[in-house]
Amino acid sequence: MSLMEDTFSLEATIKVLICDDSALARKQLARQLPQCLQRSIEFAHNGEQALSMLAQNNFQLLFLDLNMPVLDGYQVLESLAGQTSKPQVIVVSADIQDKARELVFGLGAADFISKPIHSDELDACLRKLGIDVSAIPEVHTELKVSIEDALREVSNVAMGRTASLLAKVIDNFVHLPVPKVSHWTPQDLEMTLMGARQDQNTQIISQGYIGSGIAGEALLLFHDINNTNLSQLFGIQGYDLEQQDEVLLDAANLLFGAFLNSLSEQLHVAFSQSPPVIWRRSQNPPELKGEVFAIEISYRQEQYNLNCDLLLLLPQSSWDKLQQYLSVLL
Repeated sequence: MSLMEDTFSLEATIKVLICDDSALARKQLARQLPQCLQRSIEFAHNGEQALSMLAQNNFQLLFLDLNMPVLDGYQVLESLAGQTSKPQVIVVSADIQDKARELVFGLGAADFISKPIHSDELDACLRKLGIDVSAIPEVHTELKVSIEDALREVSNVAMGRTASLLAKVIDNFVHLPVPKVSHWTPQDLEMTLMGARQDQNTQIISQGYIGSGIAGEALLLFHDINNTNLSQLFGIQGYDLEQQDEVLLDAANLLFGAFLNSLSEQLHVAFSQSPPVIWRRSQNPPELKGEVFAIEISYRQEQYNLNCDLLLLLPQSSWDKLQQYLSVLL
């Protein structure tokens, strides 16, 4: 039976594979699926594992993330492209750039759903594939989700929103990594900033944020700044080196603002931000008291030599509130 040709009855069993490196994303998707897709769901944590499972089982439907370690979603689609027997693939991704959609459809994806998943968008997608979405039971998946994983997934969504905005500004595709979330000690931050401050081609911009019991610092590290074509990147006419600071602050406002706005929407927290500040090499970096959650995201654009890292630091004083807001998503 073809997913494209026939509507499945509630009695039919459709074998479903959900491939995503985030436990939160896997859990959120699984509990929103209709009854006819609930009976046979398996999970893969990356593209390599998904291809191995597809080779051993006759899955009819694959929900596929794009940004994953080991093997990403684009590579999975490329591997499936030459196969005659393969599942229908629905890409579920935080990378909502127009170019990303174009690429996955060109590689044979049946549909694309943006993260975070909304039930009406998911239902519309499944209806197009002839799947009955009328019965959605209360499902409690056994997947365990850590706070780190939940924070990584909301950061992944925020990263995708930010990249989409940046891609529209520069009219070009932005390559995205898998976000990193880890515990940093004051020494970890000191070592990271020391290396950046000693590099004459790296510029550091900071911006504070606060809202509903959460407060922290966002840092943007622009690498290879002397080789980055800032004037072409942002379409500035008559650009000279004296305007570099202004352009960097505008870029920081765009990246910080888009990222924090997306976090705000997902956590239902209103953040206010201080103006961005360029660190001078003569200035001392801020001192951390205790550990922080550090969110690390790298943005790359080869045509303009754009190479920057966004670091979002969440101190211990904000962890309890952060866990409270994230627990709603679990």
